Amino acid sequence: MIKLLRVIIIFTFALVAIQPVEAQQGFNATVSSAVAGLRLRAAPSEAGTIITVLAPNTQLRIIGRTNDNGWLEVITPSNQRGWVGRTWVTTQISLNTIPVSTQTQIVIPTATPSPAPAPVITNVSAPPKEFTVVSGVSQNARQIFLRGQQLGNRADVFSKVGDSITSGTYAPDSPFLVPIGNRKYNLDQYSTLQSVIDYFSKTKARDANSFANTSLAARAGWASWMAMTIPKYPTAPCNKDETPLACEYRIVKPSAAIIMFGTNDVRLSSLATYEKYMRLIIETSIQNGVVPIVSTVPPIKAAWGVNRAEQYNVIAIKLAREYDVPLLDYYSAMKTLPNDGLAADGVHPSLPPTLQTAFFTQKNILYGYTLRNLTALQALDKVWREALQP
Repeated sequence: MIKLLRVIIIFTFALVAIQPVEAQQGFNATVSSAVAGLRLRAAPSEAGTIITVLAPNTQLRIIGRTNDNGWLEVITPSNQRGWVGRTWVTTQISLNTIPVSTQTQIVIPTATPSPAPAPVITNVSAPPKEFTVVSGVSQNARQIFLRGQQLGNRADVFSKVGDSITSGTYAPDSPFLVPIGNRKYNLDQYSTLQSVIDYFSKTKARDANSFANTSLAARAGWASWMAMTIPKYPTAPCNKDETPLACEYRIVKPSAAIIMFGTNDVRLSSLATYEKYMRLIIETSIQNGVVPIVSTVPPIKAAWGVNRAEQYNVIAIKLAREYDVPLLDYYSAMKTLPNDGLAADGVHPSLPPTLQTAFFTQKNILYGYTLRNLTALQALDKVWREALQP
């Protein structure tokens, strides 16, 4: 009898040992698959600080709730604790078995390590000469271009659409593509790009050629929805009833647009909002006969955005594929650089010490903003050669 009891006890312990990890950790709910992302907040309110955004089908362990069951206090697989709206959670247990939480505010640590400064780079091999980051230049792009020609768009003009990484506010001494428009560049081993520079340099877009032009649809701090919202105080020469993107396209009449939003969306927009407005940007471009060159955003190392740029980039890539338009995967190119090509703030691309962001020497292209100019120029070259020929 004693031997039999020992066998039963050993067998019981063996069953416990082989329980799935999820069962051991006590997951009892999942994020709904119907949402693009669910915000985990520090308090049970829409005003609560966003801790992170949870992907669809993320498993959760419910540890508390509000009186009305409208909010659930949960722990994620990565041991993050916070609040989520009940509407977007599928539960596997009765909420009546969960205690009402008496501590509703989650304390978020403020002491976070500062991102490493962008290094002064020496003795490092340069990235490959040809980045495999430009894709999706199909016959559809050609058809968009041809419709744009019928609408009066100019074949040798393009637009820049985005935030400070595009508008140049972050790098006023060497804004995005502006040195190329001002003939302050050195192609070094990328001499084949001279043709596309010549082509888009000869026509005035609005206040300069396309490279140096001041875009009406790019501004520091902008999230995607800001380009598609009628501003309270429109910037001349825009009309009071048009969005910045519509204004840019109406006045400049470009054949293509390099579009990059997402960095500020990480702080200001949910994944669902980002997808909604990126769709509008892409659709508005196509309707106006402008070929949208959709760019992924660089990595983020600042505490508020760690591992979140990737979630927004998934959406950007998905939309580029869905609408069959060109994709510029700037994120992947940045990941080849020291410190992911980022400056000391962990958000913006790093600048070479000389600020010569259009000098594509082996040393200079190891900095993020120089790589921004190079990959954008390579994307423009590929789209021009394969889709924008009159």
